[in-house]
Amino acid sequence: MRYTSLRARLDPLLPLVEKPGRYIGLERNVTRKDLGGAAATVALAFPDTYEIGMSHTGLKILYEIVNRRVDFACERVYAPWVDLEAKMRAEGIPLFSVESFAPVADFDVLGFSLQAELNYSNILNMLDLAGLPVWQRDRGEQDPIVLGGGPCTANPEPIADFFDAFLIGDAEEALPRFLDAYREGRAEGLSRRDLLARLSGVDGIYVPSFYDVSYDEAGHIAAIQRNDSRAPEQPRRTWVPILKPEYYPDRPMVPSVEIVQDRLGLEVMRGCTQGCRFC
Repeated sequence: MRYTSLRARLDPLLPLVEKPGRYIGLERNVTRKDLGGAAATVALAFPDTYEIGMSHTGLKILYEIVNRRVDFACERVYAPWVDLEAKMRAEGIPLFSVESFAPVADFDVLGFSLQAELNYSNILNMLDLAGLPVWQRDRGEQDPIVLGGGPCTANPEPIADFFDAFLIGDAEEALPRFLDAYREGRAEGLSRRDLLARLSGVDGIYVPSFYDVSYDEAGHIAAIQRNDSRAPEQPRRTWVPILKPEYYPDRPMVPSVEIVQDRLGLEVMRGCTQGCRFC
């Protein structure tokens, strides 16, 4: 049965690991929905520990945007610390969501926040811990759509083979369009490839598997060609010209343990005015 809680299997392990409060899911102001009653479900994953992920304002914004919709249910996923991961692998317990302890592989969409290249290995580890194929080409019809977004999508190519799609640029307005296209495609019974083709038509969505890259003898890119005419010739990034108040949660989540940035974050500006070359 989908979305079966893993809580009973996890509880005996928590007294044996460091900071079990990372995993108990008792924060204030979280949203809990009936996953089985939603038209589609989204797991938002931060490829680092709970203390770092809960410090990130962007994930909270996306969590709010998805859960404001009555047709979608969204939960969060963080990378477990090495002590719990070892025990989970030993017991055959897959990666789970914080709110309902549901297996991540049961969700329809698995979205990763790509904040730093040093997290890339964590992404692959989380996919493996979830029991999902790491390579995009190996995923089947029943596997979730693995979506990536965040600053690292400025150059998604180093990890393109692991993702079904990327949301390039700001997600506040592109993500709802992605969700609409996903729900429509699911309702029409589209195959995985046809669904990805539908999603690729959304501004800001890049589906790497629809493009073939060839290289010259020096290893430089020689040509990029579409292998599916439904994909745009040139994916385009999206951005929001104005940060609207409705993007932000009215009641921010309160973490269950002390986090890295243990304070309320307010976004007063987005982007960079300097463009330093070292960055």
